[in-house]
Amino acid sequence: MMNKDKKQSKINNLLAGVRGLAEKYKVQEQVAGAFKGLIASVPCIGSPLIGAWEGYHSARMKDAINSLSERVEKLGAEKIDYGYIESEEFVDLFFKILRAIQQSRSRKKAKLFESFLIESMGQDRNLQYSIELKEIFVATLSGLSDTAIEALYLFSKGRFSQKGRESVYQMGDTSQAIAVDELFANGILMREGPWNPPIVASKLGQELIAYLNVLATKNRLDEKAI
Repeated sequence: MMNKDKKQSKINNLLAGVRGLAEKYKVQEQVAGAFKGLIASVPCIGSPLIGAWEGYHSARMKDAINSLSERVEKLGAEKIDYGYIESEEFVDLFFKILRAIQQSRSRKKAKLFESFLIESMGQDRNLQYSIELKEIFVATLSGLSDTAIEALYLFSKGRFSQKGRESVYQMGDTSQAIAVDELFANGILMREGPWNPPIVASKLGQELIAYLNVLATKNRLDEKAI
């Protein structure tokens, strides 16, 4: 058994590593300085836009690191695969998720992506889901609205079970109907056949829903945030 002091020391080292990765990411972002300079050169609106952009991005990054740090501490030092979190594939996933969080104002997506990282760094991570597949999940979810993510979650819980697309349209919730259309457009849901067959998940949708269920089973998913 790991004693309390040693456990806390390992957690502190890990959190320092998380913040260190974030600092490296900020250095990478500075490469975009030339692009920012071009925007700043636009008369009247350039400078205010850049100031607001940097402010929002900085705040999102700070919130993400603080939230991730809390969740790492909650996970516990003994459950973390320290060798794996230094691997190239995990570091790539870490940066891609930070970028996705920074580029979206959605806290729903931020919480969801943090769950991907927490599950991925655990010694009990599910090896069925490769980093490449998780990167596809991140890219797919990044393009969805919060309403579509909520609809996907409801679908995973059987809300639309045995319902056709037109039947969902007739449920009276316009935003939900639009969200379902969004899931169709992004290849997550589909229907097999003419007329009004039941809505089903595509292969991508099946894998994504299965992974969300893995996160929920391991208590890695904040379902209230969805």
